[in-house]
Amino acid sequence: MKSPKTAKLVCIYIHENDRWRGKPLYVALTQLLREKNIGVVTVIRGRMGVGPNGIIKDNHFWPIHGDYPIILECLDQADRINAVLPEINRMLTKGKYIVVDGEMWENSNGRNFDR
Repeated sequence: MKSPKTAKLVCIYIHENDRWRGKPLYVALTQLLREKNIGVVTVIRGRMGVGPNGIIKDNHFWPIHGDYPIILECLDQADRINAVLPEINRMLTKGKYIVVDGEMWENSNGRNFDR
């Protein structure tokens, strides 16, 4: 196992219907993170959530379409995440995000972050 690298995890909380320049915000953010070579990006669609307005968003009864919670997580070395944070902040007119400092470990079969 390799020694850990200083890393940051960013969790972005938005909604499915949030847009950026005509496309879904989660798609635009994923494309940005890919262009910036961020190592790990995952988009998670929530089944249920409560936003700052207190409204419960639930797809239990209406599973076809809705404005459901989206969590976008990205993980990479701290310097790479720090470089893209201003662009993430600019794109988020709604929603919130959290940045967590930590150590990134990878097993011998994992993706190489030493690009």
